[in-house]
Amino acid sequence: MIFNIVAKKYQNLKNKIVQWGNWSNNNIQGICDSVV
Repeated sequence: MIFNIVAKKYQNLKNKIVQWGNWSNNNIQGICDSVV
């Protein structure tokens, strides 16, 4: 039961990291396109 709660929180955290990674990748690409 506790493991399920931890797994769920980890899943949420992982999703946030993935979203942040996608956002930063898009921004970096946008900045590079602007410079080039």
